[in-house]
Amino acid sequence: MKNIFGVNAALKVTIMLLVSRLGYAQGTSFSQGNFRGLDKLVGTWRTEKKSGVLYERWQKKSDDQFDGKSFKIVNADTIILEKVRLAKEGARIVYAVRVDGENDGKETLFYLKEIKGDDYIFEDKEHDFPQRVVYNMQPGNALHAYIEGEIAGKSKRSAYHYVRLTTKK
Repeated sequence: MKNIFGVNAALKVTIMLLVSRLGYAQGTSFSQGNFRGLDKLVGTWRTEKKSGVLYERWQKKSDDQFDGKSFKIVNADTIILEKVRLAKEGARIVYAVRVDGENDGKETLFYLKEIKGDDYIFEDKEHDFPQRVVYNMQPGNALHAYIEGEIAGKSKRSAYHYVRLTTKK
């Protein structure tokens, strides 16, 4: 009996080590509580840029998913710039962006790498630009987002300072 128990215990330890390494290799793990920190996104946000007024609208689809879109209004027409699926997939959180006419209509996947203070930092090092998408969850009706990365070996960053227009849950 001792021999069998010893083998089973060693096998269990080996399996646990392999599973923990597999989780580490796949990226950082985040909890449902971490994901709930993104609830503040729900609503419509507005920012002014040199190119005009831009909006982001976020809806909570389920406990594990938000749907967002960025758009602008030109001559009373709504022009969709991108659609975003923000989802908790197992222990990972993905910011999946789809832009019509780019990437054959497929999503570009940015995975949450770190929560640093109020910053949610999503990354896809293989993407041309941006390589990082960051949402700074500010108190009140403000939201600061930025995209950054390198283009032709030079660092570039575009910041978006949003003000909340509405909240819809």
